[in-house]
Amino acid sequence: MLFVVGAGVGGFRPSLAAGQNTCKPAVIGGKHKCLRVGQRCTARYQAAYKRYGFMCVNGRLRKHATTITTTNTSPPPTTTTAPNQQLVHQNRVYGGGQFMGPDGTPRNFAVDAHAEPGSNPAFGDIEYGNPVHYSHEQIACLTVSGNKATLGAMFTQGDRPETIGYLVLMVVVDNGTPLSGNPDQATLQVSGPPNDPTWPAGFPNACPAPDTAAAFATYFPFSGGDIVVQNAK
Repeated sequence: MLFVVGAGVGGFRPSLAAGQNTCKPAVIGGKHKCLRVGQRCTARYQAAYKRYGFMCVNGRLRKHATTITTTNTSPPPTTTTAPNQQLVHQNRVYGGGQFMGPDGTPRNFAVDAHAEPGSNPAFGDIEYGNPVHYSHEQIACLTVSGNKATLGAMFTQGDRPETIGYLVLMVVVDNGTPLSGNPDQATLQVSGPPNDPTWPAGFPNACPAPDTAAAFATYFPFSGGDIVVQNAK
């Protein structure tokens, strides 16, 4: 015995005749219907018809062509390298410390400088001071060689207005972490007006290599702090 699944629900019976336009059970306007192409329809139920694959056009049902859309679940495009990855590929000097000058006066400084290898200019800042004077300096050039780096900068702020615009040059040495037992080192800062003929050739657009900066042969060990000199990878 054959049973018609769903037959008689709501008072309708779908046709089983082969080749006939079979209807589709639906609920339209709160009533059970059996929808088929060409059947009379009411426009106000258009949304309901569409749920069952039909459209009401000029009072008659037609098949509703549905468009299947796909949602792109791929992650949004990102930059080729994250900020931290970009920093790995730059020459950098960052950190700070204190060292005692030849006059017995402490110097304190902090620096954050970075540059793409082989390119100018460099970017960053230096804060530098002693018990008498202080200055804020904008990085202009950076040359890294091994664990040493030459920093070139310009005074942008300080307690002596007449020095604003002066150039600054210093060298730092990274001897590892404070736990290494070998403290980092730095030279004194040398400063002067931009038109001073004794500045190295090309300065401040380019910094001399640390080992060729003969004027900075004296390095002073840190009494505290830590400097990191990073060669581009």
